[in-house]
Amino acid sequence: MSSESAYLFSYVLLGCESLLVAIALVYHAKVRMPRPAIGVYNRADILIMSLLVVVMPVIYVAISGAIVSAFFCLICYAALQVTIAPLARGRASWLIAAGLCAADLVATEWGGPHQALLVNDVVIGIAVVGAANLWVQSGMRSAHIAWFAGFLAVYDFVATSVTSSTDDFIARVSGIPFSPEWVFTLGPNPVAIGLGDLLLLSVFPLAAHRSFGAVAGIVAMAIGTAVVAADTVAYHYGVLHGAAPVLTVLGPLVVVQHHLWRRARGRERTTGEWRRNAVPVAAGAVLADHDIRSTDAVPLPDGPTGFWVAIDGTRVVGVAPTPGAARRKARENGCTAVPQVREITAT
Repeated sequence: MSSESAYLFSYVLLGCESLLVAIALVYHAKVRMPRPAIGVYNRADILIMSLLVVVMPVIYVAISGAIVSAFFCLICYAALQVTIAPLARGRASWLIAAGLCAADLVATEWGGPHQALLVNDVVIGIAVVGAANLWVQSGMRSAHIAWFAGFLAVYDFVATSVTSSTDDFIARVSGIPFSPEWVFTLGPNPVAIGLGDLLLLSVFPLAAHRSFGAVAGIVAMAIGTAVVAADTVAYHYGVLHGAAPVLTVLGPLVVVQHHLWRRARGRERTTGEWRRNAVPVAAGAVLADHDIRSTDAVPLPDGPTGFWVAIDGTRVVGVAPTPGAARRKARENGCTAVPQVREITAT
């Protein structure tokens, strides 16, 4: 393939990446995924994810291609089914996901190389939309993604520019079924982008939208697209060669965006507030969802910090710095029911 054709496909990849993030945002705004029973995300979960990012590529290089393909097949199938389930209820989602996985396997093993690239790119794209939405809609916060992005920035630089980890991994997974990358051209220097890049490009705009509003999500999408565009132009003019550490540039930008929006908004909107399209309310104000006010028995505190209230019907029955402590206060105050909890930002 000529260099001009490669340049053309690099801009096609840029357009497809922008379209993928836009689809993920529309899915996020229109589709409610059922929340899995995974508890609440915390720093320990991000640490585990970070360790897996380091360890798994080393394992992939050491084991056979068939095992790697089988593992990615299971991951893709689960992501496809979760993505399709809210749109096609019942067994249809399982059958559609199985059909897409079968198409990827058949195209890679028995189809032409270009058909294999096309089918695999479609499968990976759908999986990315589902995985990003599952993470954000199940409670992963913008802060969690900022921590993860900061780690990825350092790791991507080391794996791509200092060691041969990225090159070894790409060589291992290229051409196998369910390859975790978008590939648009063949040859020794293909136009491609990795699954990790696609996930961070997609998941942070969703988290920004959920946590800080639509403008934050659109800005995050634009900044991510600008990073990919800058790489594309750099390749075009010969500034970059080989694998580029996209996350090394994108990661710090994610961290900066999170802190700027956090400072501007005061705090992140919770998943429950996002689902109700609610906004934080001030201490002593009427809560629109429950129509409650502070009472003499359990007054709402006045102060500069946020707190949680436990609510029984329309009464505040417990106030504390955390949701669990608010429920304990409710029991101490004589509430025998299971109260709801709500975070309130004091002003």
